[in-house]
Amino acid sequence: MSPHRQQQEELPVKPGLKRRAASLAIRSKYNPLVELLEDRYAPGSVLGLSSDVLAGSALSLKLGLGESGAESKTRRFDQSDSISILQQETAPPAKRSVAVQNTSGDSGKSSLPTSVSQVFARSSESSLVNIFGSLSTPEAAELSIKGIASSVGGSAGVTGELPKAGSLNRSGGSSEMVQMGSVLTVGSSPMGGEDGQGSGNFARAATASTTNGYGSNVGDLGGPVTQGTPSSGIFPGDGSFDVRTPYITGQRVGLNQQQLAALQNLQGTLNGLRVNVNTIFGTPSSLINNGSYLTQPSTLPARDVVQQFIYANRDALGLTEADVQDLVTTDLYTNTIGAPITHVYLQQEHNGIPVFHGVANGSVTSDGRLIMLGNHLVRDLAGSVNTTTPTINQAQAIFFAAQSMGIQITQPLGLIDNTGGPTQAQTYISAEVSRGEIPVALRYLPIQNGETRLVWHTVIESPLNENEWYEINVDAQTGKVWNRFNYYKDDSYRVLKYNLEGPHDGGFTVQVNPADPLANGFPNLTVVSWHNTDGDPEPETFTSTGNNVIAQEDRDGDNSPIGRRPAPNGNTTGTNDYNYVWDPTREPYEPPIPFDPGPPPVPGQPAYTNNMFAAIVQGYYSTNIFHDILYYYGFTEAAGNFQIFNFGRGGRANDPVLLDVQDDHDNGTTKNANYATPPDGTPGRMQMFVFDFTTPNRDASMYAEILYHELGHGWTTRLVGGPSNVTGLSGIQSGGMGEGWSDYVTLWMTTTADQKAGDTIRYGRHILGQGSNGLGVRRLPYDSTIGTHGRPNTYDNPITYNDIDPVQEDVVWPFNPPIDPRLAGADEIHNVGELLCQTLWDFTWAMTKKYGFSSDLYRGQGGNNFAMKIVNEALRLTPINPTFLNYRDAMLAADVALYGGANQLEIWTAFAARGMGQFANDGGDHNSTAVRENFTIPPIPPTNGGGGGGGGNLNYPGNGNNDGKYEPNNFSNQAYNLGGFKTGTKQFAGLKIKDSTQQDRDWFRFKTKNSGSTTVQIDMASNAGDLDLIVYRRTNNGTLQEIDRSSNRGDGGSEAVTFNAQAGVQYLFQVLGYNGDTGNYGITITAP
Repeated sequence: MSPHRQQQEELPVKPGLKRRAASLAIRSKYNPLVELLEDRYAPGSVLGLSSDVLAGSALSLKLGLGESGAESKTRRFDQSDSISILQQETAPPAKRSVAVQNTSGDSGKSSLPTSVSQVFARSSESSLVNIFGSLSTPEAAELSIKGIASSVGGSAGVTGELPKAGSLNRSGGSSEMVQMGSVLTVGSSPMGGEDGQGSGNFARAATASTTNGYGSNVGDLGGPVTQGTPSSGIFPGDGSFDVRTPYITGQRVGLNQQQLAALQNLQGTLNGLRVNVNTIFGTPSSLINNGSYLTQPSTLPARDVVQQFIYANRDALGLTEADVQDLVTTDLYTNTIGAPITHVYLQQEHNGIPVFHGVANGSVTSDGRLIMLGNHLVRDLAGSVNTTTPTINQAQAIFFAAQSMGIQITQPLGLIDNTGGPTQAQTYISAEVSRGEIPVALRYLPIQNGETRLVWHTVIESPLNENEWYEINVDAQTGKVWNRFNYYKDDSYRVLKYNLEGPHDGGFTVQVNPADPLANGFPNLTVVSWHNTDGDPEPETFTSTGNNVIAQEDRDGDNSPIGRRPAPNGNTTGTNDYNYVWDPTREPYEPPIPFDPGPPPVPGQPAYTNNMFAAIVQGYYSTNIFHDILYYYGFTEAAGNFQIFNFGRGGRANDPVLLDVQDDHDNGTTKNANYATPPDGTPGRMQMFVFDFTTPNRDASMYAEILYHELGHGWTTRLVGGPSNVTGLSGIQSGGMGEGWSDYVTLWMTTTADQKAGDTIRYGRHILGQGSNGLGVRRLPYDSTIGTHGRPNTYDNPITYNDIDPVQEDVVWPFNPPIDPRLAGADEIHNVGELLCQTLWDFTWAMTKKYGFSSDLYRGQGGNNFAMKIVNEALRLTPINPTFLNYRDAMLAADVALYGGANQLEIWTAFAARGMGQFANDGGDHNSTAVRENFTIPPIPPTNGGGGGGGGNLNYPGNGNNDGKYEPNNFSNQAYNLGGFKTGTKQFAGLKIKDSTQQDRDWFRFKTKNSGSTTVQIDMASNAGDLDLIVYRRTNNGTLQEIDRSSNRGDGGSEAVTFNAQAGVQYLFQVLGYNGDTGNYGITITAP
């Protein structure tokens, strides 16, 4: 008998009391998870401490005794104990108490047999409902329900008071307890803190390691899978959580022999096959053919190309024939900017019920080649589902979901839609539950390999906390809340030009007609307006309201659509001039400004009002600029951008950005910024707050480093997984990547022509009021000093892949007040995001060194433009819930699709230098931190032709001298990627010189599969024009060596060059037009 068991004493049971079911909360030492046993279960129920959740835990329970409930005793239990739950009730049930008995065989005092009827364990079909407390301290919770009173201690007997029932904490930093009728709820946001300033302690993710590197090639996929680290689940810091079993236990699954054999067979066809594996479910998460494509050209529709590849390779993917038969298209669109790649997103279903995050995505070139496959389909779905019939109904599911958010339901829900069908979909309204409609429908939720549970999926926008808007999955049998995901991610106009970080970077200028015609629906017009919302080019609004964004103040924090908005010249007449002078010596507010539903006063009003309107105008301008520039990189209507009217270009309309300026300031909320991204067709909401680190305070809407970061969340969330799946960036790696992309797009948008790779960028220092040496809101400056690659000890910012893991990180981060991100831990998502941002920044400067810089972010042809095109296209190739290595491979595949693989070395160099080289290991899932670094750059494979018949534009700037070692000159302005050539003749007719610049130079590139005599010939459609032809070979140092030319100037006829091509070598040819010649011409290539 253990020593602490000898000290236990039996809790008294008063005569005349009867046993009934009761409620009791417990915690294990590994996590802050509170399991609330609901009072609907039978007397004598037992919680086994030897379950997979609580094994090895020691629990301290502080229990109220007697009629007053004031007396208490503390008892300690170990994993071999179990706890029986008894409720004592007198004839008049005025006072109740809870008794806990030791039912282990050692004590000999049990009033219940050791073999009991029910043992509740997380991994089984349990009756447990998840309620979360704070991650930062092992507190005690005072529970009160139906007169039952008890206190629950934290791990190792540590106790501390939580807020009393009914209290709320807007910051979400500690547990919140709300009395809901007769049922106690403990709601919380498990991680406190606001965007850019994590607080508390993050639980380490469930992780895995392998001896052979997943993701390098098929030969490495057979390595053993070790157990991951137990944790409390996924807590990304925004109130979201995911407590599915593998995240708790660390259980991992490798590929089976059938999968390995099938992948090895596939590798025989695809020499460059790269596979990343999800070791939670034992299935490949992404596949590319390094330097080439997964399939040959095809005339099939893009959806069929993806579907057929999945079906043909179902054994490699670990799927059954039934698994891949019921795939439904959720999103499908073709790029209208740049390469015409078609992106396909397929949803897995069973009996008409979708699988949550059960998405496969594939992208197909215009000639029918599959670029990359992302896979989150569930293996043996039909055999793994627990039931097809729910036990609890829709309204009950909403009740449990609301409980997890600390929301009290006292009134009946209002049913407004009863669509029904296989998902039994309904929609409710309730002002006390949600600011918007409450949809609820059945889904299947993969829990672990071999277990998929029926759940109710619902969406609730909290009326209590304006930055909580959750997708929630509630077990349809037990009411358990398995996970929830927050849509919010914390963090002529007189304005600051879009590439200035804030008002302390430069002066205000008047930007006249800054709206881009193409991005705003009228490519044939010279001047368009942001202020149209109905497809008419004439503006119909005269405030900060337009097609892409509605900007207003929301100082009372109610998210109301009728906040104050500036009008031109302070009124609605005259010229459309939004000229509000920002006064940096005054506060951005003077509380309180009485609400005025009418137009604002004319100029001459107090300076603080001008500051507020100046901030709104700045936010309106910057958000529109972001919309217009990203449009040129493919964030269009069909891709899920934010617009009221979509001009018939696809996608779902009526979803502008709702920008709230000085959000909730009248209630004292400061130091925050966030962005909520619901699915396409529902408006996004960006909340910008006042930061009070300085005097005067600073308005976040004035700072591009804050605005662009938040807008970046909307961009990446809609692209990764498709515009219908917006909760696929929720784990430590995927959530961190979301933060990294947002930092990166901010750096990219604010880069100027005088910047250099070695310049340090101290992100967020302005909003904190720091000087030139301040670190801002990140642990170190971003700095891409390109030195000797390999281990990045030559970098000023030395972050590598291991540094996302608290166990492995080896960087000594400097002290950084007033916000010190060191304290949040290596796996805090903003800290994780630093790795991706720095990697992409390294890549961008490598591309800029190679191709030059362009200040034209819309249509430029510099290395910075090409880098963003690859970054953006890779987002659409990336699978839902990605890891860093999933995205690295997506970048490699995007480069092949856009530029024929011309930049593989730059991509590999950037990622390998940061520890994500050829043999790196991502730990097996999007929440893992048990990663393994590797700094190997693999041999760069020869590319398989060009970009599939229509890549992006790629120039080779420099000074030409026609000396045989030709470095192309700055006149080059077009590049077309031609398909690969095997044998015979390939013709391309009807190609057009895009402009009439004298000596217009258009570039083309190709490779031959075989060595031998090759002829390139150009023919004008008529003899009216004059073209010359030059063929080059690209050398190892990046210059171009002229092979031959045909230059019969003035004849207007054909030009041809014949040479001996080497297989796999990249050749380029240049077509020169003289004297402003334009017109159509044909190209004929005869290859061996």
